[in-house]
Amino acid sequence: TVLLIQVVVLNVAINSNNNALITLLVANNFTELKSHVFKKFEEGSLLQVVCADIVERFQLVIFLTLVTVQNISKDGYNLNKAWIQDWGNMVFIVWCTEHLVDWIKHAFVTKFNKIDPEVYDRYRSVIWEHFCDAWKLRQPHRVAKHVGFVSLPISC
Repeated sequence: TVLLIQVVVLNVAINSNNNALITLLVANNFTELKSHVFKKFEEGSLLQVVCADIVERFQLVIFLTLVTVQNISKDGYNLNKAWIQDWGNMVFIVWCTEHLVDWIKHAFVTKFNKIDPEVYDRYRSVIWEHFCDAWKLRQPHRVAKHVGFVSLPISC
């Protein structure tokens, strides 16, 4: 239900005439930044943060897609240039803010914990290896378990 509430809040924020709710979503990203920046991280625990960011971005793509489809169907598939431009701007703001905050967060974490940025290449290799192993064994749930993804039935 928490994920469904996030979709509803994102929908309301993007569709509101004033930018108060979109500002709230952006501010929420900066509280995430604040909660991670000054903590002590080891290389192993940083992998968990990377996996959480992967899941968060995947969920954001799904949420933005759901909200977009809902709004297109609500408007009767009458898409004009102004609507597409306004919608694109809001989605762009949400998406870019998420990327910017994650980039700043990882920059501070690696700097203050003296972690070599090359560690992200190793993380990519580890995650890719898990993906390939799961693909060969036809067990996609192994990747989801590794990154901490909680599947959400779209039919709710």
